Amino acid sequence: IDRWIKEIDEHAPGVPKILVGNRLHLAYKRQVTTEQAQVYAEKLGVTFFEVSPLCNFNITESFTELARIVLMRHGMERLWRPNKGHSDNTKNNNNNNNND
Repeated sequence: IDRWIKEIDEHAPGVPKILVGNRLHLAYKRQVTTEQAQVYAEKLGVTFFEVSPLCNFNITESFTELARIVLMRHGMERLWRPNKGHSDNTKNNNNNNNND
């Protein structure tokens, strides 16, 4: 991940980023704890999401948060309208950094 972050920062400085832990449905095989991932995300200054495409868990929320960060960075807060079906806080069980 460090190498990817370095490449992103080198080739697309300032691009919004989030850290996504995939395959939550395979948690019994995990190599990194949730706490370790959250600490790492804090170090990077990004929001952390655990997701499972198989279970459709946190997929929409992670993309929604990334879109929110992009809008906020470009001064387009007025365009932000959270889904009525979701609360405004889309980061349950996640790191709440809003930097990248």
